Amino acid sequence: MPNFSLPDSVFEAAAARYPTPFHLYDERGIRENARALQQAFAWCEDFEEYFAVKALPNPAILRILREEGFGVQRRKAEYEAGARLLADGGAGGLPPGASVTVRRHQAPSPRRGRFPVCRSRPMNCHPRIRSEKRDLRRYDRMPESSETLSWYHENAEAFIDRTAAVDLSGLYRTFLACIPSGGSIMDLGCGAGSAALFFARMGCQVLAVDGCRELCDFTQRRVGCPVRCLRFEELDYEDAFDGIWACASLLHVRKADLPRVLRLIRRALKTGGVLYASFKYGEAERKREGRFFADYTEASLRAVLEEAGGFREIRLWTTGDALSDRADQRWLNVLCSAG
Repeated sequence: MPNFSLPDSVFEAAAARYPTPFHLYDERGIRENARALQQAFAWCEDFEEYFAVKALPNPAILRILREEGFGVQRRKAEYEAGARLLADGGAGGLPPGASVTVRRHQAPSPRRGRFPVCRSRPMNCHPRIRSEKRDLRRYDRMPESSETLSWYHENAEAFIDRTAAVDLSGLYRTFLACIPSGGSIMDLGCGAGSAALFFARMGCQVLAVDGCRELCDFTQRRVGCPVRCLRFEELDYEDAFDGIWACASLLHVRKADLPRVLRLIRRALKTGGVLYASFKYGEAERKREGRFFADYTEASLRAVLEEAGGFREIRLWTTGDALSDRADQRWLNVLCSAG
């Protein structure tokens, strides 16, 4: 059998239910490759992502790629049947509010002063799929975030050793008091997975998210919950979570970029959902030993929340550091609700 990380019983059950041959697809791998492609061409404003339907006319795969912000390419003679397939919600088609349009593709000319664009796309008619609610085709990368992620890649093992046993149970319980029993929580910047583990043991439905693959892998092994490797600017959820826990993670976002990230968080929360976030206390933007930090006071954090919009402050308070060798470090904590 292929080298899937699934027990033989899964394949045997599938073979008993479906005629052979059949195909198994790795949804997580498809999504990760799609995002890697988008990020690789993020520098080119004229780059547009299309998937050749003729190579794999599978509605489930098309749905995944559409959710990742890709369009679809069909020959003109196939367009009407293809558009009907995509528009049929029962066949994995478009969500309400989305539309399919057709345009004759014209290869764009290179922008002056920028890199030349790729001219290898065929001159076919392209059904263009775009949702009014979200267009996730391009992510603006944050250079400070990239440098900080490199630090975590290189120091993941040491970071896990230093933080995995830190006791933040008091903060966890303060947060959970705002979450319905068995509620859905995103651990945003999950690190060593301590918060995700606590929330899962308390019966919550947990999704762990981190931009560092090594930390994602460790959290999945430790907790066993779903995990996604995403940067902050790649958050792609809407009305999905009762709470988002962002402990010592958003402090790596530039102050100029934080309102945009907060709006993505607000979109991911259900109405009335709760965000917890913590920052080092101060006013500086600084780099220390390979990582970027943005510090906040009560006034500056309230200002950025107001700029982001859509949040109502529940509580704003300071605490000391949970690490014994940094007891003099002050942290600013915030709980706020969406709506």
